[in-house]
Amino acid sequence: ALNDSDWRVRGFARSALGRIGKEAVPALIAALKDTKHSVREEAARALGDMGAAAEEAIPALLAARKDPDSDVRQAAAEALKRIRGH
Repeated sequence: ALNDSDWRVRGFARSALGRIGKEAVPALIAALKDTKHSVREEAARALGDMGAAAEEAIPALLAARKDPDSDVRQAAAEALKRIRGH
């Protein structure tokens, strides 16, 4: 659903994955490497929504801060702040 063309569906998917918590982290880390920038952005936002539960995603989010898409870079930076409790 993170790959859906409708931004609302992507948002609902992101929210649901964020509520799943730690179990969803590996799938979201994989989604940070998707070919579609919208999927990468939503994955980063979902990880940020999890806060400290997504701590294992920090290396992948650090890499995502170098993404070619500025929205992905911003989402990754925000996620890192939320995970680290800033």
